[in-house]
Amino acid sequence: ERFVVCAAPSSAERLVGGPEDVVPCAPPRTKPRREVHRDGDWHRAVEVWIAAARDPAPKDDDSSGDSYAEKKGRALDDVTLLVQRRSAAKDTNPSRFDVSCAGHVAGPTASPLDTATRELAEELGVVHRATDLELAFVAPCVAEGATAAHGPYVDRELVFVYVLRRRAVDTAAAYTVASGEVEDLFVASAASVLERLRNRDADWVPKPPHYVDALERHLTTSLRDRW
Repeated sequence: ERFVVCAAPSSAERLVGGPEDVVPCAPPRTKPRREVHRDGDWHRAVEVWIAAARDPAPKDDDSSGDSYAEKKGRALDDVTLLVQRRSAAKDTNPSRFDVSCAGHVAGPTASPLDTATRELAEELGVVHRATDLELAFVAPCVAEGATAAHGPYVDRELVFVYVLRRRAVDTAAAYTVASGEVEDLFVASAASVLERLRNRDADWVPKPPHYVDALERHLTTSLRDRW
């Protein structure tokens, strides 16, 4: 598996403007996965959050006396997300909790959207049209560590983050989990997931603050305007 080496973002601490801002390095080149993680090269990745609202979106009610933060907190409690525990065999962040589905964009001709739909089918047995996925944002993410099997890594990703909204987030038994990719699945409220990510819980794959803020904004906007 080979990845396109990408140009570094203008800042690793804020969102990328859009997909058009993720470009190959000059001159263009690809490298094997192991070398990309060894050398800390920027490369494309996708993540998909499978989400559902338990109840209709709450309406803003100025007469309630509740603050905006309290209303938003209740809204996020009503959103459920599918969370995976990564396989112990993974070369980065093994056995940590993470987004519903994730993968790398391999080769110069692969697109992030096609990769996201393929990863959903391969990792979870979930088949959807590409148009069912909405691109929430593109975020630089950096993780460093080491595993006994694969050695040290510096994982610098330009992550295309998608949300797949469903009527309900099914329990683990409803999915066909790929061996060697996913250890387990569980359902959690968006509020609890965001809290763990914001607190840098050691059991979770780390996400930078700009990622967590953008995910929260997208989920609350979806509830208020489109769910």
